[in-house]
Amino acid sequence: MNRLKNIVSGFVKSSISLPFLATAAVADVLPRDLDQDPSTVEAYYDTEFDITAIAHPNLPLSERFGIPRTVDTTCTNGIFCNETQPGIDRFGFMEWPTADEYIASMNNENYMGRSDW
Repeated sequence: MNRLKNIVSGFVKSSISLPFLATAAVADVLPRDLDQDPSTVEAYYDTEFDITAIAHPNLPLSERFGIPRTVDTTCTNGIFCNETQPGIDRFGFMEWPTADEYIASMNNENYMGRSDW
């Protein structure tokens, strides 16, 4: 669970995102085959940070694992905001408590044959 918690923090509303993997040396980022199909890569393992990142950077947009989508509201400054709503927003972002719930749901559904995200 801690591995994906570090990765999902990239989806949490902040300036952190999965492109942090691009900063590591190519030799330090190894492809991971999770579905036993050698022609596909489902995740990448970063040996320097000891974390595994899902290869699909926008997974929360396509697989919500039962987590609700937030409803866009317009803030007073005219931009969209979801500060008080739990769930996954229209960009795939989520707050930390939602990320914890997301990971637990991935584990419960045995995503990619794994229950230790």
